[in-house]
Amino acid sequence: MTDNTTQDIIFYDHPLTERIRIILRAHYLLHQSKQCLHREDSWGSFYTLQTLAELLLLLERHDVRLELQKEYDRINTQLYRLKGREEVNESALTYMLDQLSHQLNQLSKHKDKFGYSLQHHYLLQGLKHKQQARICNSFELPILHQWLYQSYSQREYDLQQWLGELEPLDQNINFLMQLFRDCCHTEIISLKQGHHQRTLEPQRYYPLIRLGIPAHHIAFPEISANRHCINIRLLVSSQGEKPLALKQTVDVFFMQCGL
Repeated sequence: MTDNTTQDIIFYDHPLTERIRIILRAHYLLHQSKQCLHREDSWGSFYTLQTLAELLLLLERHDVRLELQKEYDRINTQLYRLKGREEVNESALTYMLDQLSHQLNQLSKHKDKFGYSLQHHYLLQGLKHKQQARICNSFELPILHQWLYQSYSQREYDLQQWLGELEPLDQNINFLMQLFRDCCHTEIISLKQGHHQRTLEPQRYYPLIRLGIPAHHIAFPEISANRHCINIRLLVSSQGEKPLALKQTVDVFFMQCGL
């Protein structure tokens, strides 16, 4: 569970580009890795370690540092195009460009992939590539079993050290996600019979869609989308049965995020 719930509204993020999909996946894993970090029992440490291993596998397959740099460069170009326009607040634009320049400078200090220093750690390597190690037992990855019997203070110290290596990644992704969410075009739309379809504005680039659904509907969205069009269906599921389309009109928040 993430912080995508505000009072009685549940928010769903949906990326419209592969780059943002990768970055958003890392964002969720970073958030998830902190949820059990301070649990003193070994199960909390195990869940944290599992999530960290999933994140390292993602970082091994994708150069998230490079993807962030490309996105920063794209946003920087977009912002510079706004300079000199009468309707633009120059001081706010200058502040945003300065913030972006700072992030790019910080990012340029990292020459290797994020998480590179952890990629050859024996315990983390075992968790990444041994699917059976996702089950906590003593015979398929005994080093994990031994580590889980360390004191809580030692386990917490190790996890803090490993997650600390990824703090620059966390900070960069949080900055980007906050920038997207601060630059949202928000409207309330009616999903008639639980369905909505629209063509997106071709001249605007929105890499992220957010959907806010009233929690009392007990419905979740099925979203298929790209940069040109979006199709939304609301589904409901009861007692593990196959989800069915919600056949009623629901008003939801529809947010197109990004620059």
